[in-house]
Amino acid sequence: MLLATPAVITLDRGHVSTLKVAVLLGLFVLLVVGAAVVRRPFGKALGTAIQPLVFLGGFVTWPMFVIGAVFGLIWAYWLRLWRLV
Repeated sequence: MLLATPAVITLDRGHVSTLKVAVLLGLFVLLVVGAAVVRRPFGKALGTAIQPLVFLGGFVTWPMFVIGAVFGLIWAYWLRLWRLV
């Protein structure tokens, strides 16, 4: 997520929207917090709530749609494994 920020800055060629950069950095902070609390009782719910936000990051830069979809599938698989273990 953090590496998407320089890509957005480069693609906009000098017309960088501070809102786009702030959205990506905000998502990065949410993901770090989600990773820190994933083992707590509310961690899975928080992680599940963050996944659609990552996918919607595609409105900032289109590759985030792909990244959000891939990591959403990984998250769904992880939730299934969590139940089985």
